[in-house]
Amino acid sequence: MLRRRSLVLAVTFIPFLWFGNSAPAQDDFPTAAELLQQGVQQLEAGDADAARETLGSVDRMQLSRDDRQLLDQALRDVETGQVTVSSTPTQEQTADEQPEPVEEAQPAPPTPEQLLAQADEDALASDEARQRQALDAYVELMNNEEASLDVRSLAAARHAQLRRKLNADLTAARRSLDMAAQDIREGRIADGQRKLDDLDASGVDLTWFDRHRMDALRAEIASVEVAAAEQPTPDMPAPIVDQPQTETPSNDLIQQARKILSQEKFAEGQQAQREGQLALAARLYEEAIVLDPSNVEAQQALPAVTAALASDQSQQQALSRDAEYRRLRVEQAIAGYDQNINEANSAAASLNYAAALDAVGRAQQELDRNRTWIPPSQLKDLRQEATDMQAALLAQRARHEAELIAQTEAKRQREQELDRLRELETLRKQVDELLIRAHELNASQNYDEALKVVDQAQFIQPNSIPAELLRSIIVNNRVLVKSRTYDRRRREAMLNLSLEARERMIPSSEPMVYPEDWPQITQRRLDNLPGGGDTEATRETLEQIRKQISVTFDQNTLESVIDALVLQTGANFFVNWPALEAIGIDRDSLVSLNLTNVSAERVLALVLQQLSTDFDPLTFSVIDGVVNISTELDLRSQSVIRVYDIRDLLVQIPNFTGAPDFDLAQALESADGGSSVFSEGDEENDDDEQLREEAIEDIITLVQESVGNADEWLNLESTVQELNGQLIIRTSYENHRQAAKLLDDIREARSSQITVEARLMLVNEDFLEDIGIDLDFRINNLGSNYTSLSVAQDSATVAQPVGSDITPSGFVPSRTLGDIFTPISGTNPAISPTGFASTSRALEMGVAYIDDLEVNLLVRATQSHRRSITLTAPHVTFANGQRAYIYVARQVSFISDLDVVSDAAALDPTVDVFSTGVILDVEGTISADRRYVTLTLRPSLSSLIDIRQIEFVGTAQPNTNNNDDNNNDILVSGTQELPELEVTQIRATVSIPDRGTLLVGGQRLIGETEIESGVPVLSKIPVIKRLFSNTSTVKDERTLLVLVKPTIIILNEEEELRFPGLLQDPDLFNEGRGQGF
Repeated sequence: MLRRRSLVLAVTFIPFLWFGNSAPAQDDFPTAAELLQQGVQQLEAGDADAARETLGSVDRMQLSRDDRQLLDQALRDVETGQVTVSSTPTQEQTADEQPEPVEEAQPAPPTPEQLLAQADEDALASDEARQRQALDAYVELMNNEEASLDVRSLAAARHAQLRRKLNADLTAARRSLDMAAQDIREGRIADGQRKLDDLDASGVDLTWFDRHRMDALRAEIASVEVAAAEQPTPDMPAPIVDQPQTETPSNDLIQQARKILSQEKFAEGQQAQREGQLALAARLYEEAIVLDPSNVEAQQALPAVTAALASDQSQQQALSRDAEYRRLRVEQAIAGYDQNINEANSAAASLNYAAALDAVGRAQQELDRNRTWIPPSQLKDLRQEATDMQAALLAQRARHEAELIAQTEAKRQREQELDRLRELETLRKQVDELLIRAHELNASQNYDEALKVVDQAQFIQPNSIPAELLRSIIVNNRVLVKSRTYDRRRREAMLNLSLEARERMIPSSEPMVYPEDWPQITQRRLDNLPGGGDTEATRETLEQIRKQISVTFDQNTLESVIDALVLQTGANFFVNWPALEAIGIDRDSLVSLNLTNVSAERVLALVLQQLSTDFDPLTFSVIDGVVNISTELDLRSQSVIRVYDIRDLLVQIPNFTGAPDFDLAQALESADGGSSVFSEGDEENDDDEQLREEAIEDIITLVQESVGNADEWLNLESTVQELNGQLIIRTSYENHRQAAKLLDDIREARSSQITVEARLMLVNEDFLEDIGIDLDFRINNLGSNYTSLSVAQDSATVAQPVGSDITPSGFVPSRTLGDIFTPISGTNPAISPTGFASTSRALEMGVAYIDDLEVNLLVRATQSHRRSITLTAPHVTFANGQRAYIYVARQVSFISDLDVVSDAAALDPTVDVFSTGVILDVEGTISADRRYVTLTLRPSLSSLIDIRQIEFVGTAQPNTNNNDDNNNDILVSGTQELPELEVTQIRATVSIPDRGTLLVGGQRLIGETEIESGVPVLSKIPVIKRLFSNTSTVKDERTLLVLVKPTIIILNEEEELRFPGLLQDPDLFNEGRGQGF
């Protein structure tokens, strides 16, 4: 009731107040056109700040289309500092009010790209007015024929986006307004008031209808609050007829709402007063005072407005002023509507139907915003006009689109025909070019590429006769050339094969020879090495921290110690300070250490050991090239999975214990069953799989016991398992490094090999000296009473040289001497072609004189010396700790036994085999310092002396049915062979230095025979004793030496000796030699 009485009082004073203040209002508030003209004049005068303020207060809705364009240009000039507008008179100005034109050089108008950039800047601004300006600028760019298609497309797209944004804000504001109305209807006054306040704070530019609706809702809230305040008691609420049951708000909330609404009414009154609407301002001030009697501002403003209204002399003038205001609002609305309709017509004329429909939509929105001012009949007509125009535009657009489609289709068909003709011409040219290219390739003997080019030509033109002819020519040429090429390659292959055969004939004295391309092979294999190897960055960091440094730390902080190590090594360090601080170690922990020429790795270990605690010691690990320092538990938690190939460690190294023996008795015993020396029954092992499993278990156990802490494996923080010869380990980085080193150490120990060379040397030295004279004579004519007198000696026969048991066969002459009655002759068999080992004497000379006195003289002289060396040197290479043998022999078959077959009257021979040659059976172990080799030697040497043949004769009684032989026994005979072997064997265990030689064993035999014979007394007489004496001397010496030379082969050492630096950096090694791959 209080609000209603206040409104009635305000209405009563409106005519008087409006009439009294109508004239001053007209003078105090200039129109929008006047403000525009004033701002332009300020801009031309160079006062940019004043022009910006004046132009910013201009209401665009009260301007015509030309004035709005003038306003936009003036605002752009204010921002850019240029003057491109002039103060031309507006519709509100008279002719005598026009300012004098300013003659200035007009700058070049902005380009469409610049206008688009300015519009984008306005669109991104938070001010909605600038966003509206951006909308207009986008429309002008869309209709600008000078703008490029890209600029117009961008303007259209951004115009649509900005409109959606603005409409989205307005839609959201209206939705909030609906929710506030719903809260007020359902009695949630506080929620409704809060939503209205939030809507005011959002800054959304609402339409007049929406703003009027907000005022109504606020008035409804105020009425509810007033009604609640007039209730007699809180316990007896007054019933509200035809209203839903609402909750009664508290007095504080009501008072707060009334004050807020009173302030809003006061602000609206001030706005109305500035616009010259004094009656409306007085009414709003009164409403503000009614809502909040303590509103001092409203109480102070109301008397001034009332006094202004009281000065009016006529209520008719006030009414006329209100009518004039309504007329101006209607004209303004109609002007805005007409402007949009004109824009729609212009857009339709330029066939921009989207912009035209958009302009019609804006015209309809203009009508909706001003429907309270426009008369209903006129509003209806204008709406119908806009609707009709919209329908006409839609129809025109449809017809235009249909025409465009038809034109596009016709143009497409014409273009298709032209494209077809052009394509045929292009294909013909392509075929010609391809055939020319094929000719060139054929001339250069590149037949495969030529055929590919011909195939392309035939694919383009399948029935091309020139292409088919050219194909046949190319095929024939290719067959001819390839035939010649194959013949040449065959000859080259035969030559290469011959060269390879000659290369294979080159002997090698080295125990191990690397291929010439071993550095390249090493680089390829190490680069592709899988498994748990460190990365290149990690290896470089490890090399850095293994440098020798000297440090002196005297109560230095841990942080400074780490910085010193970084400076001296150049490596990257990372310290997990939170983990260290958790166990009581920080950056300021003190360290004291004084070391000289110690690796940085050892220095860091000692520093961390000095600061470690028993619960969780400090440690470090190199991970991806960075030295990580933290607690053991922290680094242990950083586990990764890596795979290690251990198949080479699972290979069982057998001991070859089945070396054959040169025992002839054993050969005779095995005659019945027989066995081959090539049998490998001792090498076969049915338990290979079991041994492999045991090896895997041993390796896994070794890893768990040697790598990291035992608790890690027991608690399953680290795991290890085997799969197909691959060891899969999940553990920390440092444990992986230890596991890799452990496996490498095992491999290095297994990679040691031993090469044993045994030299069985037989040295024979023989000496023979034989000098003999035989003088015989006989006297025939001693008279009839006497027979002939003969004097003969045989000392030469007695002094015949005799060899010892070790004298080689044929070395001592065995020919007997007889009477020689031949002319004098002399020979020297020593220089005969038969050689030194001939059985003839060196010199024999005989002379005879025949008469009554017969004299026979025979002279014999031989002196010989023979020295021979026979070397048998078997080699064998085997793994460290293994037993192996080499067997080089010649097998000879012989008849060892004869069995009589009685039924067949025949002999059944038993054939056996014996072997002669050499066997080197050896087992070796390298000492721990890799300087000595302990060998267990079993060398054997066998040679054939002779095979004696023994004839056997036996009888057999055949079992036959006829009686021709009267069942008599039949004699059968056969030969049995008895071989005679010379066997040398040694069994010994010795220690020999690497590459040293040891005389393991041997034998030395010496034999000497000296014979002297002659005639007693005569053989002692000087001078003539040579005629009656003979001497012979035979000396033999035989020496057998068994020498052994072991050589230790350590693969890494051999590789480093032949290729220094290869294992450290294969890439750098190959680059230095210029042999990269």
